[in-house]
Amino acid sequence: MNTTTHTPQELPDDEISLWDIYTRIKRRFALILGLTCVGLGLGIITGIVVVNARSVPVSVRVQLAFPGMEKLTYPNGQKFDANDLIAPDVLLAACKKLDMTPDYKLLNSIMVSPIISEEAIKGRDKRLKAGEDAPPITTSEYQISINLPRYATPDPSQRVLLLNQIVAAYQEKFTRNNVLLGQNYGKVFEGADFSDFLVYEIMLNSEIQTLVDFISAQKTLFPNFRSPRTGLTFSEILKVVEIFQQTRVYNMLGKVWNSAFSKQKEESIMKLNYSIKRMQEQEKLRQDEVTVIQNLLGKSEERDKNYVFAKRVAEKSSEKDLQSSFDQQIVDALIAADTMNLLTRKALEAGLALTDTQNRLRQLEDRKKMLEAPTAPNAGAPALSDVQLVEMQKNLQEAYKSILTQVQVCLEDFANQYYANAIRITVPSKAKSIYLQILIAGIIGAGACGSIGAGLSILIPVKPRN
Repeated sequence: MNTTTHTPQELPDDEISLWDIYTRIKRRFALILGLTCVGLGLGIITGIVVVNARSVPVSVRVQLAFPGMEKLTYPNGQKFDANDLIAPDVLLAACKKLDMTPDYKLLNSIMVSPIISEEAIKGRDKRLKAGEDAPPITTSEYQISINLPRYATPDPSQRVLLLNQIVAAYQEKFTRNNVLLGQNYGKVFEGADFSDFLVYEIMLNSEIQTLVDFISAQKTLFPNFRSPRTGLTFSEILKVVEIFQQTRVYNMLGKVWNSAFSKQKEESIMKLNYSIKRMQEQEKLRQDEVTVIQNLLGKSEERDKNYVFAKRVAEKSSEKDLQSSFDQQIVDALIAADTMNLLTRKALEAGLALTDTQNRLRQLEDRKKMLEAPTAPNAGAPALSDVQLVEMQKNLQEAYKSILTQVQVCLEDFANQYYANAIRITVPSKAKSIYLQILIAGIIGAGACGSIGAGLSILIPVKPRN
């Protein structure tokens, strides 16, 4: 069998051999290398421009696990809103910790979104397809994100720090609003002095009573808690506050009563008139609330207890209908009993609130009568000098601040034990590196230009050497 071989010079015009391709690429390797370097540079420059112009999403996931989150409420009873995570005071506190100037572009780019699992969505869709009522999906995990171009300020690394500080600021706000004492405790000494005894007595006793109510609520919810630093439980702290009120406060106010009942009668009467007016309005609202609840309770009691049973049994004749009617009667009876219990509890709460308001109003009216009397009720008692009054106020203020310090330490220990993991980061924030994207752009540019150079080297014929 005869075979015909051709040398590169003998090939037809429309054919080219691998050797010829290799030869042409080898001879024009410098051109290919140059175009590859140019493509690499152009790719890197294009990558830098595109990366800086594109938005860089930076996000962090937060898990909320405090009591009441399943009902979307805080421990203090207030409603939870996802936007609380990025509330203005939280954002300003986070920016302040980083010495960052908050501008409107940065604040508007911060968003929060819930993280809902696929199982929850599938379960809801399944119930909707079955014709059942699907309750709204609630979640305890949220994502806080910042979406800004890379060239915008702050840079991506600062945005990561800002997200972490936002979570920390929200955690501090949560602890401050739901666990620790308010910042206004102890400020009563700055708002009044012994020269106006009535105002001073009302403010001080009102603040101490608020403190007692707060500790009593904590004692009811967490009776077994004991502070590691003070060694006190909430019951023991409550006893300390009550002893302080009964000994130091009442004793001190009793002495001041004899010397500084009121040195500015007209101003004190004006304050009391305003307080009495507000208390009378509150009493009217409490009275209306009690009247409404009592009317509902009376109608519920007057209703014939056997109405549901008698009517339904008379209407049904068959045994099957009688059984279903009996089941419905049980349901109606349970609903009626729950309604009665709810109205009774509301009536009791409204009655206690009305009694408390009336007692406060009566106390203010008694104080006003004492001021309007021609002679003070403490006339003839030995008076204390102004220096003694100032010293007594200073001692009382120091003792009260010492009590508040003990209470605050116990509440801090309580927050560390019960709410340490109430707000935690599940997926930390991290900014994507730009170097990998720029490298990929450079490789793409180098590959494209190198391919163009190789193609041109193959298409351009090689001149024969002499």
